[in-house]
Amino acid sequence: MKTLITTTLFLTSLSSLTQQVCEWNGLADANWNNPENWTLAIVPSTGDSVIIHDGPFDTFLNSDISFSFLSIDSAATLSLGAINLTLTGDVENNGVLNSGLSRVIFNGTVQQTICGDITFNKLEINNAAGVEIGCGLTSLKGVLYLTDGIFYTNHMLLLLSDSSNTASVATIENGAIIGHVTFQRHMDVVADDWRFLSSPDSQFQIESDYR
Repeated sequence: MKTLITTTLFLTSLSSLTQQVCEWNGLADANWNNPENWTLAIVPSTGDSVIIHDGPFDTFLNSDISFSFLSIDSAATLSLGAINLTLTGDVENNGVLNSGLSRVIFNGTVQQTICGDITFNKLEINNAAGVEIGCGLTSLKGVLYLTDGIFYTNHMLLLLSDSSNTASVATIENGAIIGHVTFQRHMDVVADDWRFLSSPDSQFQIESDYR
């Protein structure tokens, strides 16, 4: 019995030690995988927490990975390629997150928070405990996937529209949205032309701030 307890404690400690806090300083170059760009020479791996500091070089992430926490400091920039970035914890953005063609997936087991002005390409909510926009404006230029859990917008979710694309919400599988969502709708300007505006849902209202 004593041996079993000792083994369990050892495995728990080992598991916690494998999750690092990795801090980007960008002192060498823009290469994400160069240990010289990371404090203590620790390149992030799956499950780590990541903090992006402002440095001489910004970085680009171009492979699928999962983080437990992501923070971007003021004046710092993180660019994403056509990847799946999975987050099991919160995200805090005080700098710039260039989402590129990425898909960001919130897949934690406790409620997660998005804080700071962030524009996502594709965003997936897959957390039964829910995801909340805590501060700043969350914008979306691609598709919102509600796979599981409630997305609490706190009236700070904007679906973007321009001449090339309009953001949308995919078929809701097992989730929901609580809070206001602002939808943009791009319209080409044509002289002496007009547009008919309507709502696809009787509960949605069209406000008078078109410009």
